[in-house]
Amino acid sequence: MWLPIYVGILSMCMSNPYYYAYYKQKLSAGKTKSQAIICAMRKLVDVVYALMKRKTMYVKPIILNEQVGRCNSE
Repeated sequence: MWLPIYVGILSMCMSNPYYYAYYKQKLSAGKTKSQAIICAMRKLVDVVYALMKRKTMYVKPIILNEQVGRCNSE
């Protein structure tokens, strides 16, 4: 059941600088590659859930270098 999300996040990590930086941040925090991918998958699921709940479309944000990989709570 999680395979489509896994494949989606793998391609997203390579094409989306935000998710790639988030993945790298998790690796530098001591996570294994599998754990970092799972963290990115969770982040993607949260975004999809929020879009569906609010019935909005995804708008790719403009990200500054110092903001890449940060959560909203930081």
